[in-house]
This record gives sequence, structure tokens and C-alpha cells, in this order.
Amino acid sequence: METKVIAQSSAQAQKLLNDAKTRELNLKAKQAAKEDMKAKPTFDTSSNIVKSKPEEFDVVKNAKGVQQHNKPKPKAESKPKADKPITMASKLDEIITAGGEWKELVEKAVMWADKLGCRVKYNQGALKAHIKFRMVTQNKVDYLGNFQITENGIQKVTTKSKGKK
Repeated sequence: METKVIAQSSAQAQKLLNDAKTRELNLKAKQAAKEDMKAKPTFDTSSNIVKSKPEEFDVVKNAKGVQQHNKPKPKAESKPKADKPITMASKLDEIITAGGEWKELVEKAVMWADKLGCRVKYNQGALKAHIKFRMVTQNKVDYLGNFQITENGIQKVTTKSKGKK
């Protein structure tokens, strides 16, 4: 048991000795820092500056950006404008604004869906949904123009002439 106490006391003594050395080094470092701060800095900048005479400065050589404004800009190569791809929505717009009976409209929509590789099965409800989307969601009130949705299809609006009463 005594050896255990002696070992603990020697470990504590060693720790205390290390702490004292650390404190002493920290004090020395603080004192050295204070002395460095008190001393005035001396900068010798004369050796770093290259003095040149105004006659020796060449604008064309040294100022590349100055001469850039006088050069003509190269013309951009005109590329042919790519045609916009045909979308099913644009084809539905064409079909609907042309008008006709529902059977004909659905047949045209199915034909174009097959040509464009569209997987949607078009019917009367799908065409009505497209019309509703354009008129309500996109707020295109005049989407149908002079056409009107009827039971038979999309027909032109016929106005009755006002006759004599």
C-alpha cells in the first residue's frame, strides 16, 4: 500500500513540476511579445520600389486594355435557327381551333398522338380538359374565338340576324 501512495505522490509531483515549467514558459513568451510590441517597426521600402521615368512607360506594351477599344469586333457566325419541336399541346390547339364534330376531333388527336409517340389516349373528355386548361388556368378567355362547345362538337357561333319586329 505504501508503494501505491509513493507512486501516486511521485506522479503528482511530476505533474506539478510540468505545470510550473509550462507557466514559466508562458510568462517568458508574454514578456517577449510585450517587448516586440513596444519596439517600433522599421520598414525599408526603398529597395522594393522600382522607380521609372514617365518617358520609359510604353502605353501600347503595358496597357493592353487601352488598345482593345479600337479593334473591330469579330462578327458572330450566324447559325440556322432550329425549328421548334412539334408538341402535342400545340397540335391539340390547332385541332380544337379548327372546330368540328367530337368524333373527327378525337380521331385527329389520336392520329397526331401516334405520330408524335404520345402515350396519352385522347377522347372527348381529354379535349375538354385541354380547353378548360387554356381558358381557366392560363386565363385565355378568347381561346375558342368564334367557336362554342356543343354536344356534337366545337361549332362556329351563329348569330341570329335581328329582323323587323
